Amino acid sequence: MSAQSELDSSRTEPAIRSSRFYRLGLFALLFVCGIAVFLFGCNYYRILPTNKNLAYEGGLAITFLIAALLMKRSARWEKYWQIAYAFFIASAVWFITTLVGGFGNWA
Repeated sequence: MSAQSELDSSRTEPAIRSSRFYRLGLFALLFVCGIAVFLFGCNYYRILPTNKNLAYEGGLAITFLIAALLMKRSARWEKYWQIAYAFFIASAVWFITTLVGGFGNWA
């Protein structure tokens, strides 16, 4: 291996150090997304008005799908698009189980 190729292979994109506030904000955003899906969109109980609500669950699924697609197209947010897509899948599952009738009701 030549010295030039070693030099080229050792050059990588510089590590971007995120500030604590950026990481804290990202954590808060992802936490709120998780709460929106797994607490407000849950079909196991009817404590909140959003539980077993087709409009909420469908709107949430569409919102996460649009967010995932926009994040995939953006250079800045591309590394996070899979997280938004995972939230889309989770909210789509809640939406489909509400349409079908829920888990365990077919016995």
